[in-house]
Amino acid sequence: MRRDRTGPLLIYSFLAAAAGLVWLAYHPDWPPLRRAAEIPVVGPLVAAFRDRYTPPSPAASPAAGEEEAAVEIVVEPAAHPDAEPWIWVPAGTELRDEPGAAGSVVGTLEALTNLRWSERRGDWYRVARRASRGEGALEGWVLADDPAVSRPTLPATTVPPGPLAARPIDPAVLATARALMGAGAGEGSCGPYRLLTDVREEALGALCEEVVARVDAAYGERFRRRPVGEAAETVLVFAGREAFSAFAGATSRWRVEATGRASAADGYVALAWEGRDRGEVATTLVHELAHLVNRRALGPALPAWLDEGMADELADRLLGGKYEAALWRVGMDRAAGDLLPLAELVDLGSAGFYGPRGYANYAQALVALRFFSQHPELAPGFGRFLEALAAGAAYSPAVLPAHLGRSWEELQAAWDAWAAGRFQELPPFAPAAAVGR
Repeated sequence: MRRDRTGPLLIYSFLAAAAGLVWLAYHPDWPPLRRAAEIPVVGPLVAAFRDRYTPPSPAASPAAGEEEAAVEIVVEPAAHPDAEPWIWVPAGTELRDEPGAAGSVVGTLEALTNLRWSERRGDWYRVARRASRGEGALEGWVLADDPAVSRPTLPATTVPPGPLAARPIDPAVLATARALMGAGAGEGSCGPYRLLTDVREEALGALCEEVVARVDAAYGERFRRRPVGEAAETVLVFAGREAFSAFAGATSRWRVEATGRASAADGYVALAWEGRDRGEVATTLVHELAHLVNRRALGPALPAWLDEGMADELADRLLGGKYEAALWRVGMDRAAGDLLPLAELVDLGSAGFYGPRGYANYAQALVALRFFSQHPELAPGFGRFLEALAAGAAYSPAVLPAHLGRSWEELQAAWDAWAAGRFQELPPFAPAAAVGR
């Protein structure tokens, strides 16, 4: 008697389709998927799918050597991949009232700007910006046929001034946060940091005592660097997402996501509490605090891959989960042939790192950091690399291989061999911590 195989086949087909959708959600720029968006009937559905899962471009910053440089503003991508689409528009771009050369010019962008777009016609994007912080409102169409529009190149070589002492929160920023929190705002301490919050849950106090209090020590143990001075910044925890979003919009000219952000130049870390798993809140808080510690230990002008990789590494050391999720994502990208060569990863400017590949770059930065810092033949050189940055050496992609004593070709070969032994038995579905990254 023949067994009916219909049921198992349906189950396997469903699992295969689900796995395919998960993979596409992490690779919305896959060329066949882009071409499918142009096919009649199914094109609109595919385009909607790509818009939903294409990560926005957060927090680009102009390179500068001054302490207040915007490069210190660090933003973690959204926890959910359904944020509204944004596009980078370089200085000098003309805005027109209609798409196409026939449209009348209604304005010109004076600086690199991150703008929300609501409609696309070919290579033309309809963008808008509300008036804020002395900047007027604008609306119009921009031509984005140049890759620099969506992924502008910022100078990758900066000269950091070395470690800087912690900076107390800007009084104006503190006043804005207090006003948005309202009568429920209260002050206290969160580990060595000042705390302002309208959250009244014991879980926040436990997080501060059990995790935040260990951040500096864990950083020193992991990276062998001692931050200068003591922490003096403020942790702002908003009970509601709307209040956090309003604060982010009022205090930053850059795209800010609804999870958390750090500004070492203004002396604070801010995040939302509402509707989030407490483990996610803890991971976000440690990640953002790591950016403040990086400033005190290495300086304010680290390349994005190093700054974010170290922040995720510290979160993984204290809370776990980050590396496993990053390894899964990098393994999937490697299998799909979508992984950046190491030389390209470390050469990314802020806009390139936080651009359309933002989630993938975060994951690869963490795994690459683990590779450089724990490979037995490379770890001593990586330690010397961090020492040089702390001493004020200018960062460039050539600095790292010089300290590691290998060419980029040799490093890539070592990475490929190292990676092959770690990606052979990856699970078919993302670990929980990989969702939204």
